[in-house]
Amino acid sequence: TFCQITAGSVICLVEFDVPTPLRYGAPANGVSVSITGDFEWTAGDRGQQPIDTLRYGTTYSALGWTIRPTSEDTTFINDTTGHGMTVSVGGVTPF
Repeated sequence: TFCQITAGSVICLVEFDVPTPLRYGAPANGVSVSITGDFEWTAGDRGQQPIDTLRYGTTYSALGWTIRPTSEDTTFINDTTGHGMTVSVGGVTPF
């Protein structure tokens, strides 16, 4: 799972092991959630982005988001609105 965080949203590209909606004729491999809770299935490629690996069980904070990775999933919570999502290869739960 590869995620990019901005002040306004979190976008994750995931190798899902469950069916996902079609985007541009192929199964979606990404999800995004905004600070207002708007959720969208996406398709994309991470390209040549630098990667930081997060440690399970550690809580992180970045650009107004709290990030909680575990061995099962990763949860992103916007610190101001409380909206976010939990992402895993088994699916996504926006809130």
